[in-house]
Amino acid sequence: MTRTNSDKLDDLTSLLTQFQESFNSKMDAVTNRVESLERRSPESGNTRN
Repeated sequence: MTRTNSDKLDDLTSLLTQFQESFNSKMDAVTNRVESLERRSPESGNTRN
């Protein structure tokens, strides 16, 4: 059975959605970690220019 462009686009959309969810989850974890580190060392915020 030949796959149509529509089927391929549906698969791509599904993969991109999964990637986005995974990426967002990882970025949330990174953001939480950075915020935690910033709370532990408040003077680190003073080094920004």
